[in-house]
Amino acid sequence: MGREGTMDLATASELGMRLLDKYGLEREHALHVERLSARLFEGVRAFAGFAPEHLGLLRFAALTHDIGHYIDERTHHLHSAYLIRRDACTRELPEREREAAAWLALNHRKRKLLEPDRYGGAERRLMARLAIVLRLADALDYEHRQEASIVSIETEEVGRGWTVRASGFDLALHRDRIDKKLSFAAAFGWDVVRVESGAS
Repeated sequence: MGREGTMDLATASELGMRLLDKYGLEREHALHVERLSARLFEGVRAFAGFAPEHLGLLRFAALTHDIGHYIDERTHHLHSAYLIRRDACTRELPEREREAAAWLALNHRKRKLLEPDRYGGAERRLMARLAIVLRLADALDYEHRQEASIVSIETEEVGRGWTVRASGFDLALHRDRIDKKLSFAAAFGWDVVRVESGAS
């Protein structure tokens, strides 16, 4: 463990899987969202201002973003955050990392940023960008089929936009959902985030 928003990969994987098993959640969707999140992270890391050590935090949030389904489906994002904050399994995490993971899980689905004042300045931008990556990864496996893959990620030189080409995903069917997931990207310096169909 280290700076705000960091978590080592071994801890992220071991603890995330422990929570999935504890609450009886399907591993397949969580693991696929984790893989997609990691691929997106690496594709935009330098462009987004991410440090390598933020990957563990993102992967843990990806594994646990849906554990709130154990309590309620409609408001599962709220319960996912609650369980990450309160479950005995996460007590071994420093509070700052636990809170960061809970905040990402909380913000993986609604159109507006929840608890927007928890972070400020550059830290808020960093956390919101991590949330956007998680939101997009989750949307790409919305149907829980584990068929989507990322073909390519292209970033614009001016640093204000990026394009993801994905296969195994019905973009026409889920365009509104993708737009919702990317709804606050512009507020954090990404004027354009495009998702396009691409051949694998």
